[in-house]
Amino acid sequence: MRKTLRLLLAARDPARARLTAAAAVSLGVLASALLTNLLIGQLHAERSLLSVGIFLSIMAGASVKDRSPRERLVTTMLLIPASVAVIALAALLAPNRILAIGAFILVSGAAVWVRRYGARAGSLGTVTFMGYFFALLLKPTHDQLPALCLIALLACTTQLVARATLLLQRPRRQLLLLRELRAASESALDAASRPGHPGTLRLRLARIDATSESIDAWQRNSDAELHADGDPKTLGDRVLDARVDIQELCYLLARLSASAADLPARLHRDLAHLRTVLDERAPACDISSATEWATVIIAHRPSQRGTRLGATFASYLIARSVHAHARLRELTIVGAPPDPKPSPGSGSGSARPRVSLAPKQDPWTRMTVQAMAAASIASIVGEAISASHWYWAVITASLIFTGTTTRGGILTRALRRILGTAIGIIVGIAAVALASGNVNVLSAICVLGVFGALYFGPLNYLYSALFTTTILVALYRLLGKLGADVLETRLEETIAGGVIGVLCAYLILSSSSKPALEAKVNAYLDALEALLGRLLATPVNPVTTTALRTGLRTLELAQGDVDTAVSGMSTAFLVTGPRRTGNAVHLMYIATRSAARLVQLDGDLARPDPLVAAAISRVAARASAARHALAEARGQPAIDRDADDHQSVNALLQDQASSFDPRSPSGEALIALLRMDWTLAQVIDDSTAELPLERGGRKRKPALKVSVPPV
Repeated sequence: MRKTLRLLLAARDPARARLTAAAAVSLGVLASALLTNLLIGQLHAERSLLSVGIFLSIMAGASVKDRSPRERLVTTMLLIPASVAVIALAALLAPNRILAIGAFILVSGAAVWVRRYGARAGSLGTVTFMGYFFALLLKPTHDQLPALCLIALLACTTQLVARATLLLQRPRRQLLLLRELRAASESALDAASRPGHPGTLRLRLARIDATSESIDAWQRNSDAELHADGDPKTLGDRVLDARVDIQELCYLLARLSASAADLPARLHRDLAHLRTVLDERAPACDISSATEWATVIIAHRPSQRGTRLGATFASYLIARSVHAHARLRELTIVGAPPDPKPSPGSGSGSARPRVSLAPKQDPWTRMTVQAMAAASIASIVGEAISASHWYWAVITASLIFTGTTTRGGILTRALRRILGTAIGIIVGIAAVALASGNVNVLSAICVLGVFGALYFGPLNYLYSALFTTTILVALYRLLGKLGADVLETRLEETIAGGVIGVLCAYLILSSSSKPALEAKVNAYLDALEALLGRLLATPVNPVTTTALRTGLRTLELAQGDVDTAVSGMSTAFLVTGPRRTGNAVHLMYIATRSAARLVQLDGDLARPDPLVAAAISRVAARASAARHALAEARGQPAIDRDADDHQSVNALLQDQASSFDPRSPSGEALIALLRMDWTLAQVIDDSTAELPLERGGRKRKPALKVSVPPV
């Protein structure tokens, strides 16, 4: 049970990054609540100010999303004067109700508009919006203003201390990601060895991708050579080998498991060597023995031409995986000073974005107008529903515009917020009933709710709304103001705010979500075509190898952008078929893994290899055809299907079967290209079919017997 939990946590939260951040921010919120409560007692202030200390601290912790810990610390520091200043401004305008509300609408629009300048500006906009909101809600007098400003100061300062504490989590700790990669690999291996679980295998292979991306992000944000006894290239190469080899092995094991009741006894013995290397507690002598076995197997690489890839080749892939993970384990953690400060103009890595005050081409102006209109209408409708809780509608109408740039994303966030609120009310009532009025238990519910919102919120906005509502229910019970009418009003105001926000997004300066998604997909196809072009470069040298690694990184980042965009607009895909959309994203992941395999094999390929070059050219043409097909209206074929099949990699290999050795480096590259070509063909079929592919799309001709459609 403990091992299963460890594997699950490691795969879902590499290096415990979300867990660590959520725990630190939650402690900051707890400190803010305690200090605010103490201050209220000392000043004999309103008990309702406690909610300001809690929720402003939550926003100060959750809204900061800069890349590096140091950047997040600086942003949190800037939140202190920003929050105090906006509260003072709101108090100054409070006597004139119309002017105060007008300024609030402008602040809500500005909070959206400034996001064009990056994460720091977005954080400042969100916190200033919440600060102004609390000041507008509480209407502090000149005598009460110092207390409110002091509470805002405490709320942001506690998060500043939490961010400073996170700086102690040196990049040295991030080498735990290497352990997480082994845990994710072991989890995928278990799924591949059991037949009948393709969905589970898909998910676990995706977790290997996520862990590898986390390692790559750590390398970009830190000086890896200061914290591991190897240069960044060595670490990157070994991570790529370990990732690609285990994924190739999982593909083959899944095919073997599907065609037989059980794997051969020999493979079980060979897999025991791999499990030894993946086991964190394995003795060094056992790891050494497994590595020696792998070295012998690799030295006698199977090369029989024209046979299916079966148990013999599986043993070879197992040996390669053993060797790759053993080499990765050789990297040890060494003592190192804190993150070095980047020299002026240097940045912290090659992928560090350039800072520019020049606005980019984006939809922020359109969304600003929509957000201001939504806040204005929501304030009127919200007050009509409840004069004392009108602000819930305004908050909902404003916050659904954050974290997205499309109307489909706004629709998705609105639905998730409404569902999360409804579920949160039920969970909150149950939790409060179990607490039976115990103050300590109710306080613990609030703290756990904060942690849940911060830990699970990044996964799905529904969780954020659920836990936030649970906190509200417990907080109202603590203040003695909980009643059925309050909860009913909460749900009604949330529904009203969500509906108003969606209507404003769809009716005011409305713009389709399709161009934004197409831009992400085109960026992915651009990266894929660029990588294929680099693969044709000759000869192999350190310059071309570095370019390939950079191209693969760009492709993986583009893949992540597509995945994020699709996930953020999931509600909009309910009409067009969520299974079709999810299938397309999965196919793109397979293509990306195949590209990683090609990059890994590039140094072993004989240049020039005419068959590999021809296959690369055909895949590049297929990528171009996919771009064209995705641009066409659904239901209108963009290409000649028969001619398309004759130009496939499968047809090429059928014609050149006599010169194709699946166990040679060139053969393995061709298998990767065959898989990539197959996935792009499925994307084309799916994009031009009236019905989702799995419910009626055209089936492709079977590929060579050396490969079958991937998992």
